[in-house]
Amino acid sequence: MSSLNPMTHDAGKASTPRRLTDVLFAALEITRPHNCTLVFGSVLLGGWLGVHSLPPPLLLAALSAGLVAAGGYAFNDLWDIATDRLNKPGRPLPSERLPIWLARTIAFGLTGLGIGLALILPATCRGIILAAVLGLLLYNR
Repeated sequence: MSSLNPMTHDAGKASTPRRLTDVLFAALEITRPHNCTLVFGSVLLGGWLGVHSLPPPLLLAALSAGLVAAGGYAFNDLWDIATDRLNKPGRPLPSERLPIWLARTIAFGLTGLGIGLALILPATCRGIILAAVLGLLLYNR
């Protein structure tokens, strides 16, 4: 089996078959969806309190923030894998339920998608999302 197959471990390790559903659940878990829902809702609430409506740009801003948060959680797990092996071995990467290459793809993909959505929003929103990405990267380092 190829090392690019989500059903196998990373290159250089023994190939142990994985069920696709297990990999998909691990991919979802690494993004901390409950936290991302709170980020999404917080942006919506903050915007609604400001304008007392939910215009489409506000929905896009909330989605952008949620996607960047999801990517940030995946980056955090990538940077903290050694610590998580000791302190949180049940997480997707230390438990080897999710290949590292897929975690990287998720981290870069979701962060990039969140930034991409922000590009169609007003300049203030672009600045906020870029500052959030920079803050996440600095925090993780």
